[in-house]
Amino acid sequence: MPVPQSYDERLESTVRMLIQFARGNFKPRAEITDEDDNLNLVTTGLNMLGDELQNYKTELDYKNLFLQTILNTIDQIIYVINSDPQDEEHYMRFTFVSTPIEKILGYSPSDMLSDNHHLCESIYHDDKQMVLDAFYSAVTTGLPTPCTYRVIHKKTKELIWVEDQMVPQKNATGKVIQIVGSAKDVTERKKAEELLLEQKKFTEKILNLLPVDIAVLDKEQKYTFLNPAAVGDSKLREWLIGKDDYDYCQKKQLPVEMADNRRARFDEAIRNETKIGWLDTYPDKNGELTYKLRQLLPVTENGVFKYAIGYGVDITELKKAAIDREK
Repeated sequence: MPVPQSYDERLESTVRMLIQFARGNFKPRAEITDEDDNLNLVTTGLNMLGDELQNYKTELDYKNLFLQTILNTIDQIIYVINSDPQDEEHYMRFTFVSTPIEKILGYSPSDMLSDNHHLCESIYHDDKQMVLDAFYSAVTTGLPTPCTYRVIHKKTKELIWVEDQMVPQKNATGKVIQIVGSAKDVTERKKAEELLLEQKKFTEKILNLLPVDIAVLDKEQKYTFLNPAAVGDSKLREWLIGKDDYDYCQKKQLPVEMADNRRARFDEAIRNETKIGWLDTYPDKNGELTYKLRQLLPVTENGVFKYAIGYGVDITELKKAAIDREK
C-alpha cells in the first residue's frame, strides 16, 4: 500500500510541475490526495490547466508541422532573419529557413541556421552591397522591399538569379524585429528577358539602317518606336516616344488636320483589321510640299490588337517629276 505523501512532499511535487510547465512541458501531473486542504484545490486546478495546455500545445505543434510542410513544398525559399540588435545571440541570424534552399542554393537549412555567413558567401560579389542596402531599407523603413540579385550555387557553381521579397515584422511598439523573406529562382525568366532584349536591340539596329520610315504605335496611337529615317533629329525622335501626332503637330506648328487624317487612317485600320495605304502630303522646313506613300499594318493576337506598324517611302521627286510631265 503506497505511503501517503506529506504536505511538504505534495507541495514540492506541485512546484516541480510548475517548473516543468514554465519549460513548456505540460505532461507532469501532481497526485490528488484525500486531504481536505487548499493545496489539493491548487493541485487539481493545475492538473486541469496542464491538460488544457497540453491539448493546446499538441494542436499548435500540428499546425506548425502543417505550416512547415506547406513552406517546404512550395518552390521558394521562405526564411526569417532576426533584425533586433538587442537580441545579441540571434541578431542578423536565420531563425527559420525552408528546405527548397537546398535545390536553389545548394545549402541545407541547418547550414544557414548554424552560420549566416553562408548566404554572404553565396551572393555574387557585384550584388552584395545591393542586397545589404535592400535589407537595411526594409529594417529602417518598415516597408516590404524587393530585391533581385545573383547567387552562386554551392555545388554546381552555377550563377542563379533570385527574386527576393523582404517583409519587415514589427513588435507591439512598432519596432522591426525580424525580416520574413520569400526568394524564388528566376534564372530562366532572366535568361528569356536577356534574349528578348538582345533580339530587340538587333531588330532595332536593322530597322534603324533601313532607308524607309518605320514607326510602331500602341492602341492609343502613341509612338513606341521610330527609326532615324522617320525622324532624323535624335532628340525629337526620343521626345516623340509615348506621344502622338497631335503632340508632334503642336510642337512643329503643323496643321492639326495632318494629325486628324492620320488618326482617321489609324482607326480605319484597327476597325477593319487590315493594312491600309495613303499619300501623306505636308510642307518641309522650306515650305515645299513633301509626298510620302504610307502604309499602316495592325498586328493582332487572338483577335486582340497588339500594336500597329507604319512605314513610308518618300516619293517627292517622283511626284514632282509626274507634275512636271503633266505641265
